[in-house]
Amino acid sequence: MDGVCLRFVEDVKNSNETLLVIAALLATALAVRNISTTIVASRTTTTPHKYDPSERKCACQPSKLYLDIVVVIDTSLSMTKEGLVQVAADLATLFQSMNISSGTAKGQFLRVALVAFSDKASIVGDLNKYSNYVSFVEGLFTIPYNGGKTLNIEAALQAASEVLEGSRDYAKTAVLLYSSAYSAGGFVDPTAIASQMKESGTKIITVAFRQQPEGVLVKKLGRLSSPHFAFGSMDRNIIARITDAFCQVNCYCKNNWVRFADSWEDPKRFYGECLRFMDIDANWFTARFACPAMVDGAHLASELTQHKHHFIRRYAQSAISTVPSPFEYHIGLRFNHSAGAYFWEGPNRSELPYDPASLNSWNTGYPNTTVGECVSVVRGSNPNAGLQNVNCFTKPMRYQLKKRQPQPQCQLHRPVGGQVQEQNGQPQRPIGGRPQRLEGRPPKGFERECPCDPARLYLDVVAVVDSSISMTKDGLIEVAADLATVFQRMTISRGSYHGQYVRVSLITFSGYVNVIGNFDSFGNYESLVEALFKMPYHGDNGLNIERALQAASDVLRKRRNYAKTVILLYTSAYSEGGFTDPLPIANQIKESGTKIITVAFRQQPEGSLVEKLAHLASPSFSSLVSMDPDIIDKIVYKFCQVNCYCKNNWMQYANDLYQPTFFYGECVRAMDIDASWAIASIACKSMAPGAHLVSELTYQKHYFVYEYASKVLPKPLKYSVGLRFDASHGKYFWENANNTKVPVSLKYCVTFILIDALAQRYVYIKMYGWNPGYPNSAKGDCVSVVENHHWVYGGYQNEDCARKAMRYVCQMPTCDTDNFCASLND
Repeated sequence: MDGVCLRFVEDVKNSNETLLVIAALLATALAVRNISTTIVASRTTTTPHKYDPSERKCACQPSKLYLDIVVVIDTSLSMTKEGLVQVAADLATLFQSMNISSGTAKGQFLRVALVAFSDKASIVGDLNKYSNYVSFVEGLFTIPYNGGKTLNIEAALQAASEVLEGSRDYAKTAVLLYSSAYSAGGFVDPTAIASQMKESGTKIITVAFRQQPEGVLVKKLGRLSSPHFAFGSMDRNIIARITDAFCQVNCYCKNNWVRFADSWEDPKRFYGECLRFMDIDANWFTARFACPAMVDGAHLASELTQHKHHFIRRYAQSAISTVPSPFEYHIGLRFNHSAGAYFWEGPNRSELPYDPASLNSWNTGYPNTTVGECVSVVRGSNPNAGLQNVNCFTKPMRYQLKKRQPQPQCQLHRPVGGQVQEQNGQPQRPIGGRPQRLEGRPPKGFERECPCDPARLYLDVVAVVDSSISMTKDGLIEVAADLATVFQRMTISRGSYHGQYVRVSLITFSGYVNVIGNFDSFGNYESLVEALFKMPYHGDNGLNIERALQAASDVLRKRRNYAKTVILLYTSAYSEGGFTDPLPIANQIKESGTKIITVAFRQQPEGSLVEKLAHLASPSFSSLVSMDPDIIDKIVYKFCQVNCYCKNNWMQYANDLYQPTFFYGECVRAMDIDASWAIASIACKSMAPGAHLVSELTYQKHYFVYEYASKVLPKPLKYSVGLRFDASHGKYFWENANNTKVPVSLKYCVTFILIDALAQRYVYIKMYGWNPGYPNSAKGDCVSVVENHHWVYGGYQNEDCARKAMRYVCQMPTCDTDNFCASLND
């Protein structure tokens, strides 16, 4: 892989005139920015196959990297003063072709922090200190030489971990560690913190100072590094190798996608392609349409080489939960009758010729186009699973997607619902008013989801635990262990001061109720755990959930005014009717804003107790059972959902306005006054940190906002949204938090309904897009949504930014673990 870099090493003799030496080195480092030298890294290839040029490699353009990097430098006695200057020179050369900046705005730039260490670690500069290359180089050559005799790499990595807590949510993170020695064992063993950082997703690159690639120190530091990221500084291509490592870190797949590599078992080199098995069955033809609908550039997987075929097969074997055994799945190969040959699916409906010399893994009796034109992988007589023709329309099975890297920031998807028929060029509205509810959620990464950092939750929680004879003593201990695990990751405290901590009250019940502790009882996690395992076992036959919920309601009278409230009810049975029916008090509690989470003890999800408790639980907060192996994570997730809310007068974005089952970390508000787009933009931003005119990155968001606006704004509907044409870039952008913006290629959104598969006949449903005659920037750069008979959910049209006044919709982030709110009011 080529890279623009220069091996810049100077052996500088230190003198008393240190500042003069630093100034000279800095001048030299800055001068090299005018020199463009291409260094080709010679790689030691241990991969099981030749790196295939037919598959897309990870792009490596250093000036477009977007990473948060912590450079950790040894300043101990074994490094020497001269060595420290040499490392600084190395790093000045390494970063010369990269775009260094600071801040949290989205963009393709590096943020670099510096940490120095010997016996202790010190943060020389955090991720927001160096706003350009010059300031970073100044920081490099002014790192103080400690000269200590000991080396505490553990403290250095811990400092780096703390720095990375301020990383950007979209940028990958890396630690570049330069060290002249290695110490392990005891209290300062760095392997534990290194493993934690790697498990969290941070890549660690180690450079053994004054070591050849095969040196002993390289291998020792390799215990800390991410796989294949351990180097020696005397490698003549060290700058190119580190640059390549950065590019590898910056080449990744989004969640739920698997990256294609040179090996499934021990990957060393990765391609710029992502794969994903779909956990639903579809025929080949439907799968062919479904893949591109997920993301621009996606298509059914192409297997241009034998290696790619084996890699996907191993992926299929590992995906036990999604691919039945014996497995079969669609790939993107199809016979073209007009050309008389097979072709692979490519991006954007392109085709790639099939080469039998590169892949010839057909099952016995195939290829056979009389069976079908399309091709799948089926485990047949070939134990490794081979290619086999299938009918394109009648053979449903799993299918394999492929997309190129990186994924676009925004795209439009086909909706699932909305019954509108195309007639005479105009769509008909569904009979009966509101269209059918749209199922599903927007794809991850487009709309802000509720953050979930258990340590930063701020809730008032009442744990209500059944202690009757049906619970049993052992059962009570199991519940205690469950709750101790649930609260382990949270900050437990008491009092009423403002802050991100959880207060817990504990109540046990059977035929009577016992308040073990209120919100002032447990000042830390240890005191709560002690109380949990000392919960008294009542052991009687009574079960009065009504009195237990009444006691919880009494405790909640002393709630904090800014914290949301939760009742977590564990019970082994349910009683209803008569004077002790718990349903009325449960409804009162829920109407007051408190969420009730129910857990059926020792029940499977389909148990009858689960269904009964659902009457008491808040919507989407029931169906929890103690026998679920993921019960802890599910309860914590429910807590995070409770702690993700909007302030008064704001509406939380959800998967459905009327019957929500999933909420996002965004709030919207329709303003009942008219303003021009420009004024509306300013007004929204002034309402709260991170607020802006609403963005609609997915069709689900557009529908939600339109239905919400229909309820609160006058008809005919017309309101400003955060879309604007940027003439300097020649494209439209959505407004985003903190004066950032998101580019979008806006198209109309269509749902296809298959009428005749063999004839490939469809009717289609126009859901939303531009109104007729738009886009037309001559009428204005700004965009509004206007009710129009052409679209079911209103269409976009250009408006004058300064003169056209109308209602508008604002958006702000929710109050959540990442965004602390000390008040429910604006």
